[in-house]
This record gives sequence, C-alpha cells and structure tokens, in this order.
Amino acid sequence: MNRPDWLTVRASAAESTPGVNGDVHGEVHAEVSRRTGGEAGGAVGGAVGGAAGGFGGEVGGLVRELRLRTVCEEAICPNIWDCYSRRTATFLVLGDRCTRACRFCAVRHGRPLPPDPAEPARLVEAARRLGLRHVVITSVTRDDLPDGGAGHFAACVAALKATLPGVTVEVLTPDFRGWPVAVVARSGPDVFAHNIETVPRLYPRVRPGADYSRSLELLRQAAGAGLVTKSGLMVGLGETMEEIEAVLADLRRAGCLLLTVGQYLAPTAGHLPVERYLTPGEFESLRRRALALGFAGVAAGPLVRSSYRAAELLAGARKARNAAAHLPLYAWPTLGRTCLVRDLGRVPYPDFADRQRRAAAARRVGQAPDTLFFAEHDPVLTFGRDGGEDQVLVPPEVLSEKGISLIPADRGGSVTYHGPGQLMIYPVIGLERVGGDVHLHVRRLEEAVIRTLGEWGVQAGRRPGYPGVWVGGTVAGGISGAPGACEAPASVGAAKIAAIGIGVTGGVAFHGVALNLDPDLEAFRLINPCGLRDGAVTSVRAVLQGRAGPGGGAPTRREAMEAFCRHFSELYGLELAWD
Repeated sequence: MNRPDWLTVRASAAESTPGVNGDVHGEVHAEVSRRTGGEAGGAVGGAVGGAAGGFGGEVGGLVRELRLRTVCEEAICPNIWDCYSRRTATFLVLGDRCTRACRFCAVRHGRPLPPDPAEPARLVEAARRLGLRHVVITSVTRDDLPDGGAGHFAACVAALKATLPGVTVEVLTPDFRGWPVAVVARSGPDVFAHNIETVPRLYPRVRPGADYSRSLELLRQAAGAGLVTKSGLMVGLGETMEEIEAVLADLRRAGCLLLTVGQYLAPTAGHLPVERYLTPGEFESLRRRALALGFAGVAAGPLVRSSYRAAELLAGARKARNAAAHLPLYAWPTLGRTCLVRDLGRVPYPDFADRQRRAAAARRVGQAPDTLFFAEHDPVLTFGRDGGEDQVLVPPEVLSEKGISLIPADRGGSVTYHGPGQLMIYPVIGLERVGGDVHLHVRRLEEAVIRTLGEWGVQAGRRPGYPGVWVGGTVAGGISGAPGACEAPASVGAAKIAAIGIGVTGGVAFHGVALNLDPDLEAFRLINPCGLRDGAVTSVRAVLQGRAGPGGGAPTRREAMEAFCRHFSELYGLELAWD
C-alpha cells in the first residue's frame, strides 16, 4: 500500500499506532513528517516536531531515574514534544509485557511480573517534579490478574489525587475482562478512557482476545458512574465508512463523550498491513459526523493518538458540562435518536412501577429507546429513599377509609401523594443525554415544567435547596426570556405545584414529575408533602381560579402533555414520536 503524498516515512523514523488502551500500545521505528503544513489533520491531526532537549529531555531522564515508562517514549510517538511542552505525559503502568497479542500492536507479549506496589508513589513523584498538569495512565493488558489491573489503576489515581490536588488524571484502561469499573471510578479519575479500536467485523482478525460488546459495556458503566468517558478508533484496516459511523453511534449510546480517530500505521512488516490511507478531508468529515452525533470533543487526523491533546479535550468537555449545570441551559449534545411518547391513561401505581423498571432495564442493554411515559394513578401515597411512614399524619385506618394505599418507591425524595387530576410524567432516559449528570437531568425536568406552565401564564420557578417547581414566594425563575420566567412576589408563600423524584439504574434514569393540574389538594393534608412540614401545595386550576374560560383557563390533560413534550424535546435534543 503506497503512502499518500502528504505523509512520508524515512527508514529511521518513528510512528505509533493510534490504539493505546492497555491491550494496545505500539513500538514502531519511523519518523513521520508532514508536507502540507498542517493540512493532513488540521488543528488536531498533525505530527508535531520539536527538539529533544529542554522539558522533553527532563522527562526522559526523570522517567529512567524513577524506573517508570511513558507510552510517549516507548512508542516513540510523533507528538511527543508537543505533549511534553504542554506538560502532559502518558505513563505506562503494570509492566511492559502484555497477556494478549493483538495483530496491530508491537507491544511485547509474554508473562508479566507481579504489579509493583511502589509504582503509584513513583508516579506521583514524577508528576510533582515535572509540574505536570494532566497525567494520563495506561497499561498493558493483564489478564493474569483477577481484577485485570483495576485495583492498581485505582491506587495510582488515588495517590495522584491525594498528593497533587490540582492535577487532572485520565485513565486509559484495558477491558479488565469485565471486572466492574466501579473499582476505578471510586478513585476519582477526571476521564475514563477505553479504546474501541476498530469495527466489530474486524475484531477476530485485529483484536482476537477482545470483545466489542464488553468494551461498550465498560464505557457504559463508566458513564453511568458519572465519569467523563473517552474512546479511540483507528482506521485504515479495511473498515467501511458505514461501519465507522455505526461504531460512533454505539459509543454515543454507551455515553461516550470524547473521541480520537487516527490512521493505523503498521509497526512492522509482520503486523497487519494498512489497507487504506484516509485523506485529510475524510478525517474532517468523520470529526464533523462525530460532533453531530453528540460527542463533546473530537480529535481526528492521520497522526492523532489516544492521548493527543488530552487536556484540551477534557477542558472542552468540562466547559460544556459547566454551562449545562447552570441557567441558561446548554443543549448538551445527544444522539438525536427518537424518543417514544406513550400515554398510558389511568393505571394503578404498582402496575406502572413494574412496567417502568422493565423499561429501564431494556433501555440499559439497548433493547429499547428512551421513552416518555404519561400516566394518572388511583389515590396512593409513595415514599422514596428519604421518606417513611412517620411523615404520614393520619393513622392507617383513615387512609384505608379514603381508599389510599401507602407504597415505597425506588426513587429519591420523601412522601408525596398521587391521584386523579395529576399529570404523571415518567422519562425513562439514558443519562448520557446529560453527560451522566443526574442533577442536570432534574434541572431540565424542572425547566420543562416551568416553560409548560408559562404557556398558561403561570409564573413558576425553583425554590433554592428543594427539587421541584414552585409558585409564589421567593423562587428562582426559568431561563431569562423564556415563557414562565419569573421572580414571584415575596409577599406570597411559596407553594409546590410539581414534585420531582428520580431513580437511576445502570446509567438509566426513571421516575419523574407529578404535575398538579387539578388533584384533590386536601389529600396533601394527610402528609408532610415531600418532607416539608410547612410545605404548601397548589395546582394549576387553583392558581388560575377566577380567570375567564372553561376551567379558569387551565389546560386540559392533553394540552399539558403536548406542551411538556415540546419543551422536553427542545431541552434534551430529542425527536419525539407518539406511540
């Protein structure tokens, strides 16, 4: 396969494979130079030259002194001096012998030594003395260890975080043979990266020891734990553009937010040959496609490697997340897939609770799309993880006389009442839609309700410290200029008009909102609603009482559903389809 005219390799040069995920890190000997002045990869794609002295030389000397390894030097990466100049480095832990033998990777294969318990301390010392701001930790694959090396990764991250509080840490892990990612997540890495490497059709030839579904599940678990997730893909092994786009969609469904795409370059003549060199235009097209799918940061180019400009990609993701966490809301990028809308009508709460759990389980494994359920329940009191029967103000026989059941619910929050006249809104939705941030999910649901109420002139907002939507009193309004934005009069006591409680399983959120259209407000006197002893509750009809029009101008159930759907669709970036 002839190399393109914009990429030349001299016999003594150096290039590295794009895949560095623990199973994969290349050691090749070739020097890559660019003839197009940066055209080959644009702002994120090019090999970066530089002198071996200065900070780069300091890194090499210190790494040898502390008996550490960096992928940057082991793989003789063409971007090494650029990364070193930015005070970032990728350390290789758990030895230099891999228990797998992927056909695109030049890492040495064999029986590795036991993990070195002193390695985390040496890693900290290197980062401290070099003044590193962003540290990437990767490893060979260690199938010989019961946890695949997860515990060692966690020890490295914990040591860095405890000693160097200002440093950001990215882990680039193997698949741990399916070991739960929580072991690493609890140590607090800023980025959890695992490379998917190639399309599933090529796994038997390219990555015979790996499993495509297992890699996606690893990323899904990390996203569900609230981590910023990242993956890398190498191209030029015989995949089609359609297959690449399918992988990108799979990664987004798994909650992956950051992506690198680079050209595969064979380490030696004995490795898999390059089937095709993608053009700079094709890399740019892939970058744009990935951004359109909802990745928060994408580096794509011939010489892009897994850790290239890692700190910059993280900074971009954080900027987006920070913007999303405050008003005005940021439209966090999503897949743009269809969300089903189902109105179940009147349904007993226990029956729907079971249906909701099954829908969340199906969404978690990719067997069902995001679904927005609407329902109405027979009279029932439910209490979440923060509530209990002590917040019910009447004896059980009174509840029985009124036909009201008392049922525990697998959600956050305290005691609340559900009954006829409430619009129950239950989004079963993957938290990757909001970057794994359940608090942002709550804020968006609140905002959708605030905007919905604003269509009928109901000024609603938030009460600091309490989830849900309130009217009257001093409440923070919605997005400036949006329908429903307000600062309600302080002279009127705040009353709750919509309660919110969320449950999460495997990165999928369920439960949701109880919007009081016209329920029996006397039922709320039976409890401390949502645990608030002074908590007044109101309804849309009560707020609009005395206005002209049928029902005082209050919306019908169908009108309220349609209005909520419009705002939900806008805030979550979803196309809704009524089922």
